[in-house]
Amino acid sequence: MKNSLSNKSTDMRNPIVSPAYGRPNPSREYLKVQLDTHKPLVPHGYIQDCSGRTPHYSKNVKPSRGFTLVEILIVVMILGIMAAIVIPKFSSATVQARESMLRENLRIMRTQLGAYRAQHWSVSPGYDQNGNLSEQTFINQMTRFTNEYGEINNIVSANFPYGPYMSRIPENPLNDLNSITIIADNDPFPAQPAETGGWIYKPKDNMLRADMAGFDMEGISYYSY
Repeated sequence: MKNSLSNKSTDMRNPIVSPAYGRPNPSREYLKVQLDTHKPLVPHGYIQDCSGRTPHYSKNVKPSRGFTLVEILIVVMILGIMAAIVIPKFSSATVQARESMLRENLRIMRTQLGAYRAQHWSVSPGYDQNGNLSEQTFINQMTRFTNEYGEINNIVSANFPYGPYMSRIPENPLNDLNSITIIADNDPFPAQPAETGGWIYKPKDNMLRADMAGFDMEGISYYSY
């Protein structure tokens, strides 16, 4: 009777190894490590309850597995198909946006060139006081204050009431250049773009075009914009 009570008391103090709990007894090595470290070590096939103290065996525990090669190949193929569909649409949208910006920049520049001529005795920008043409004179007259003779000044005053017509020369969005090729009065306007700058301008005829070859998505030449 005494031995029975003693065994029962031992079982109550050590529920982990008690057959009364219906659990398989861990090995001696496992119990030794647990007593030494005071940390519950859970062998394969055991799971731990919410208290963090009592591991018990579960037949439903299955080892996790990774993706198979076939599954990975299927995912890669799906991503490739999606990329082939989406990327061209983004590319087309980008080209269309640049073409629209090119048209808009040309419209703005031509409008401001007309405003300059209206306030300067129908003389286009680009001519200095001696009648010489240069790109820098064109830029100064369009981006700074001027008088009716095209002389420039950094601040507005009664003597320099006109302008500026643009804060800066816009870029050609197709080649990201804003330099201007000035065509002399006696030279014909180029039949083809030189593609050396952003714009081509002939002050005598007030003709401005984009210095860009090629065609847009509608088949219209950029040079004819």
